[in-house]
Amino acid sequence: MNLGPEDREVLLDLQRQASEPYSAFVFDTDADADEFWRLLFERGVVEFSPPHGRLAREGGRIVGMMACLGQRELRAMRLRSAAELGKAAFFRARADAQRRMQMAGRALITVQPADYYLSRLAVIADRRRHGVGGRLIAEFEAEGRRRGCTRLTLEVSADNPAALRFYESCGFVQIGRSAVGDAATGRKLEYLHMAKPIA
Repeated sequence: MNLGPEDREVLLDLQRQASEPYSAFVFDTDADADEFWRLLFERGVVEFSPPHGRLAREGGRIVGMMACLGQRELRAMRLRSAAELGKAAFFRARADAQRRMQMAGRALITVQPADYYLSRLAVIADRRRHGVGGRLIAEFEAEGRRRGCTRLTLEVSADNPAALRFYESCGFVQIGRSAVGDAATGRKLEYLHMAKPIA
């Protein structure tokens, strides 16, 4: 992924949209969330970094993004992210955010060895309902098949019925539901776990 400065900002904005429920649960401010994602992206240790991040373009313009990984890649990326955050001392003054991040991890789907996992998907506002998301999902499925995976997996916020309908229209079915709550802040994070078998 070769990105100019403007493209990087579009990608980070799409990432912000895709991760909004998670970020709202974990971080106290939008600035903290932005610093977190930007730090990991600049160090190349976040799930939407190359080579796992994919872009959809129309006429050279970024109109959507997704990130997809296998189980081993996902584990390795999350370990690398944790190591970089430790080096950067990101949580030194944000212990509550670190605690909530650990809680949020318990709401995520458990990716199995033969799964191909959709970590993120977002489309810019003026290109939604124009087939961009469907093209990204088709690319995700084709890549999963090429890799020999037998199932596509993802999680979607329980507060996002439009995304749920979209994934259902692409053949995904709900296989679970997981929620965590933070008694100190009253915040709750709930994900629906979805899967689609592929041959």
